[in-house]
Amino acid sequence: MPAWTEPRFNRGRVDAAGAVLLSYFTNSKELSQEVFDASSAVNNWRLSHQFPLQILKMNLLKRSKKIDNGVLVYQRIKRYRSIVNKLERNPNMKLSQMQDIGGCRAVLQNVKQIDKLIGIYERQPIQSEFVKKYDYISRPKPDGYRSIHLIYKYRSLYENRASFDGLRIEIQIRSRLQHAWASAVETVSNFTGQALKSNIGQESWKRFFALMSNHIAEQEGCPVVPAPASDAVDQKQELCDLAHALRVTDVLDGWRTAVRTLSAHSSGAKIFVIALDLPDNMAADKAILNISGFKDARQAFGVLAKMEQERATRSEAEQPVMVSVNSIAALRSAFPGYHLDAEAFIKTVRKAIAE
Repeated sequence: MPAWTEPRFNRGRVDAAGAVLLSYFTNSKELSQEVFDASSAVNNWRLSHQFPLQILKMNLLKRSKKIDNGVLVYQRIKRYRSIVNKLERNPNMKLSQMQDIGGCRAVLQNVKQIDKLIGIYERQPIQSEFVKKYDYISRPKPDGYRSIHLIYKYRSLYENRASFDGLRIEIQIRSRLQHAWASAVETVSNFTGQALKSNIGQESWKRFFALMSNHIAEQEGCPVVPAPASDAVDQKQELCDLAHALRVTDVLDGWRTAVRTLSAHSSGAKIFVIALDLPDNMAADKAILNISGFKDARQAFGVLAKMEQERATRSEAEQPVMVSVNSIAALRSAFPGYHLDAEAFIKTVRKAIAE
């Protein structure tokens, strides 16, 4: 039996530690003993979710396999930076209140299977305490995000596991297409430095993803995101125009290759500057990928600035971007089947603009 990390700090100490880390990251303060102590407390809080997460994940796997034997089930513990970003976006939130420190996800084939799985959870409650259901399929977020979230507080039958009681775990349930859409949003965010999940970024990309979400929703018979252009024909034309202007399929295909290439990179580089040379015709050959790796951030910034100057007259899609090894690792961690997810989304886009 593994030695699971148990929570060592009360909620007040956890909340205080979260505030210290938030201040450190957002105000660029120097490292101090206070920051080290806070980091230790937050790390213990993160890792203490592993045991209840494992229990709920295994239950999710067992239940979802009854519906879709090919279901994809993942689990993850929220990263430091993601915790800080969420606290920054939600000033009134305390770390101990965060509901997705530990999260697991089931990716089913279609929405009908999602309904069946939700029905099982509703008819056959699990041992842990149900907190809340977020239905982002019936009521999608304005950016187009769609999924079902179930929040539970872990409750153990055994006294020797009582220290984990009350820890919150989030279960996400979504379809393959919804998952592919989310993967694409993460990809664009990583490679362009945007925060699309927080509604921060270029209006053209945000609008494209909202319209693609609507296209997927129509394919799945689900509610769409309200959009200024109410006419379906107008939205279809706008989607096509944006896909061509952003060179979506070429760019995503190039970045998909970059993720595969960088994941196997063994040069010791920590930062990469990436640029795509795109064919003039969207139906022509694939983009040519240019990758330069650096161990020193200042050198990387220098090369990035030079390339930006050299490519000043090129299209926006061909402008260089800088990514870190950590961001690529996080992308692959969030989407273990990333290559197939990206391929599925690219195919969906091509089909949408061809219809």
